[in-house]
Amino acid sequence: MLARKMKLLFVGPKIPYPANDGGRIAVLEPMRHLAARGHEVAYLGFGRQEEADGLKSEAGLAWARAVKHDTRTHLGSMAAALLARAPYTAGKYRSPAMSRALSVALAEERFDLVQLEQTHMAWYIPDIQRAKGVSVLRLHNIESELMLSFARQVRPPVSWYASVQARRMRTFESQACRDVDACLAITEEDARWVRQASPMTRVFVVPAGSAVVPRRDPDLRIGHSILFIGALDWMPNAQGMRWFAKRVWPKIKQDVPLARCLVIGRNPPVDLRRWADTDPTVSVLGFVEDVAEFRYRANAEITPILSGGGMRVKILDAFAHGNAVVSTSLGATGIEAKDEEEILLADTDAGFAHQVVRLLIHPELRRRIGNAALALIARRYSWERIVTQQEEAYYSLLSARSGRPKA
Repeated sequence: MLARKMKLLFVGPKIPYPANDGGRIAVLEPMRHLAARGHEVAYLGFGRQEEADGLKSEAGLAWARAVKHDTRTHLGSMAAALLARAPYTAGKYRSPAMSRALSVALAEERFDLVQLEQTHMAWYIPDIQRAKGVSVLRLHNIESELMLSFARQVRPPVSWYASVQARRMRTFESQACRDVDACLAITEEDARWVRQASPMTRVFVVPAGSAVVPRRDPDLRIGHSILFIGALDWMPNAQGMRWFAKRVWPKIKQDVPLARCLVIGRNPPVDLRRWADTDPTVSVLGFVEDVAEFRYRANAEITPILSGGGMRVKILDAFAHGNAVVSTSLGATGIEAKDEEEILLADTDAGFAHQVVRLLIHPELRRRIGNAALALIARRYSWERIVTQQEEAYYSLLSARSGRPKA
């Protein structure tokens, strides 16, 4: 029997268009593929309507609507949040305007399910419940674990504030998992966290994906070039690159004096810009719309992540370009890549430097690791495979609620 087509509403903390970072890609691509399979998909999120219109066109959605609300971080609000019970990073996404917009959408149309993107949007579970809808929470990270990891990496008073917020987020996150009909975790590690926090909640593991990119001539790769891509206003990325700059990069330069490092990511902090200003072999570009050309010219990509959870879409995208990646073990969490086969792993200063140097001076190793990584994307992480898993999770949930065998 053919599976029936579903009517799906996604609700998120931002408009995932243009899809120029891992978080946006991880929201837009499943919607695009679900719509291409004949499901009716709509989106509601914070942002500008021009962005929503672009999303509708790009992903083939039935509609996309933007809700105006300031989700920026403000120091005054962070201080005031100490008196609140909710974690600050979740509280700033609480909006009466979003609640009204969601309630209107649910009154106008009947959706098979409503998926909330990220824990921060759990404020709107009651709106879905009042409309007798089916709610799914997509966990891109376990936010409380990310905060706790950050608290362990910094000094007081920042560590104290982060610890307080981590405890509040754990309470908020656990309650959200109990309140929804199901959770979609991005890694098995995250799914285990949900099962411990809320044993009665249905949880499905649906990882992120990527798309295989046509290969280019490997001779385009320039010298001994190292590439990092990632939003530098996201704490784990900035923290990891600070570690790389201070502790790892000097060791690489000792072994490969001609090595060059290119850092791409929006809002780079002042200290990373200063690193580039004082070292002519380092470039910090900030945001770049299309990073493909830089990937084709890189000899190695790095993911020096020391804190956080979830799954690094940037590693999958590097794999999809056939690039060899050096990552910390934490950075590669949730990706079924084997050390020394599809990826190189290291967690110490000297170890990380050694793995990067190996890729820089051994072209045959680069090719072997890169080709194996590309094959892994085709075999395990293509968007077609990922979205099939997502569909099956939806059908399983809906059939369980209706008491019928799944379609």
